[in-house]
Amino acid sequence: MIETLERIAFLRKIHLFHGLGDVELETIANQLDEITYSKDEVIFAQESKSENFYMIYKGSVKIVRKQQGKEIQLANLVKN
Repeated sequence: MIETLERIAFLRKIHLFHGLGDVELETIANQLDEITYSKDEVIFAQESKSENFYMIYKGSVKIVRKQQGKEIQLANLVKN
């Protein structure tokens, strides 16, 4: 589990949270749900709606689209 101070330091590096103070960052950090995914596990599928906001703390995420039966890699996202 990632400690609150580590979460705050992580959030400081993300442009979306630029300009927020310690109190705001701590509030956000304490609201985060930490989820670990296995290699090649699908986080959400094409055409499905996600109601979550994802941040990569460790590792990477491959973004793919299935088109005409083939898998096309669109991006490979890594931690900030």
